Amino acid sequence: MAHGLKGNRLHDVVRSTTLAQLLYCSPVWWGFTNAGDRERITGLINKLIRQGYLPTLTPSIEELCAKADVALFSAILSDPGHVLHALLPPIHQTGYSLRPRLHNHTIPRSDPLTRKGFITRMLYC
Repeated sequence: MAHGLKGNRLHDVVRSTTLAQLLYCSPVWWGFTNAGDRERITGLINKLIRQGYLPTLTPSIEELCAKADVALFSAILSDPGHVLHALLPPIHQTGYSLRPRLHNHTIPRSDPLTRKGFITRMLYC
């Protein structure tokens, strides 16, 4: 039910409602999804595209979640007052000229469960 909306206006409404709900807190839950969960979400996005609710050039859910991950992690790194900034490990000091990374924090040891969490996942990127 598009309620009379067509084209870009309909796409804007669906992006600001349905996609916003899907992407809400995606940095937290995305690491814990399995292939089946991701296929179901991709199926929903594809159905919205087929029915004309989203444009055909809509990025995949993986791309949208990766963009949300990078945006949140950049905000955490750049703002020492961010509520999640205290969860970052200490900054690693080295005298070597290594390849540049997104961050200069110490990479913690992790197990398969903690590797799925947002902070650890982003530190290993």
